[in-house]
Amino acid sequence: MTRAGSQANSASSSFDQGALNKLKGKYLVEKASATDLKVNTNDAKETLAFQQDVTKAIKDKYAHFDKVSYKQKGNVISHKVTVKEAGVLAKAYNQVANSKKAYKENKLSKSDINDIKAWIKHYQVKMSVNTKTDQQTIQIKGADKADGVQSLNLLVNAKSAATKQNVKVPAKSDLITEKDVADAIQPKISDSSFNTILKSYKRLPKASKQQYLDTMKSNKDYFTTEQWQQLTDLAK
Repeated sequence: MTRAGSQANSASSSFDQGALNKLKGKYLVEKASATDLKVNTNDAKETLAFQQDVTKAIKDKYAHFDKVSYKQKGNVISHKVTVKEAGVLAKAYNQVANSKKAYKENKLSKSDINDIKAWIKHYQVKMSVNTKTDQQTIQIKGADKADGVQSLNLLVNAKSAATKQNVKVPAKSDLITEKDVADAIQPKISDSSFNTILKSYKRLPKASKQQYLDTMKSNKDYFTTEQWQQLTDLAK
């Protein structure tokens, strides 16, 4: 192998910070073909609409639950969901799922509902709302050792958005593929190491430069686009 090639094998590496910066704020998709990049806006809007309709239906059901089961501390009103109420809420959920053709795929089966009721027997579900800040909290505590869960204590906080937000589809320029990510995190030959290689490379005859490029072709990913282009230009 040429001297330049030997130096390339022992060169120190770093990451291409410019390539990493290009990943910021991007959305990851599986493929980058023209067909795959078409995001179905209607599906996104229907999912959001379904979630909003379900939330409204569940709130309506809560309004009719036994008032004695509600606890109030300051501005926070809380309620622990019973097995019976879980069945009522599941039924309300399915009523929404059956209300539109686009919602049908979200419908819970009888088996799903039975699983929920069985699950509630092992876990305490406490739902709270702060009437002043509109902060909503769901706390799930319990254990199901038969199912391998020794202990669970999950807390979820949510708050309604102050303004109405429309579903936006990312522009094609904001989408990246797994290959883009892999390329960005591929270690690159550092500038200092490349400059050392370049000094030797420039002294090579034209034929040897081309031989070096052919030899290093399988490892070209270790060079930045600019570095490889520079080597290619010098071999012309």
